[in-house]
Amino acid sequence: MKKIFSLLLVIACMFALSFSAFASSDFSPMAAGFGDTQDTAFPINLTPPGEHFDMSLSGPDDVDWYKWTNNTGRHKMVDLLLMKFGEGIYDVAIKIRYADGTETSKLYIEENDTVRWAPNLYIPAGATLFFVVEPKVFISPSEIYQIFLVDVELK
Repeated sequence: MKKIFSLLLVIACMFALSFSAFASSDFSPMAAGFGDTQDTAFPINLTPPGEHFDMSLSGPDDVDWYKWTNNTGRHKMVDLLLMKFGEGIYDVAIKIRYADGTETSKLYIEENDTVRWAPNLYIPAGATLFFVVEPKVFISPSEIYQIFLVDVELK
């Protein structure tokens, strides 16, 4: 009986430790202070078709900046897509910083219901694509959006 009790106690401790390990995870779809400015933009990689990055905004004044630098040594064409779930409405704007340091102004992607899509963005070698997700109508921090940044050559 003592062996069974000891075994159950060990199993209970293992589960308690594993749940607390997940509770303190650094990643959360709702991260305060996450990429709030262009200077602190979160770097992301190109995704294969169908793969995406999930995130959410934490409040009506929150914005999320992202960046991808073309360090492939040649120009790239990429598609940027944001899919939004829920009742909130989010805008997406893009900027490009060229290798010589010059930068475009913000260009907003056309609204199409819950999807924002910018196909065939030309990103020269050494340039950085920045984009920002901004709430137009914020409903809840539990509303998730998905980002797809796809290399057109892989489609």
